[in-house]
Amino acid sequence: MRLMTIPEVSDLLRVPRARAYELAREGLIPVVRVGRQVRVSDDALSRWIESGGTSLPKDRAQPDRP
Repeated sequence: MRLMTIPEVSDLLRVPRARAYELAREGLIPVVRVGRQVRVSDDALSRWIESGGTSLPKDRAQPDRP
């Protein structure tokens, strides 16, 4: 698992950074908060994309735990 920044997510999704921040703020993409910083798990983002870009249930939005 890799944690990505919002600008990296923006590049991957090919959307403006402001839109990527908006998706994160609205809880539409799964995010991990590290203090005040926001990161996105590449695994969770992949599942989000595979689901058609719909919000995931809370238990699926979190990265898998060993």
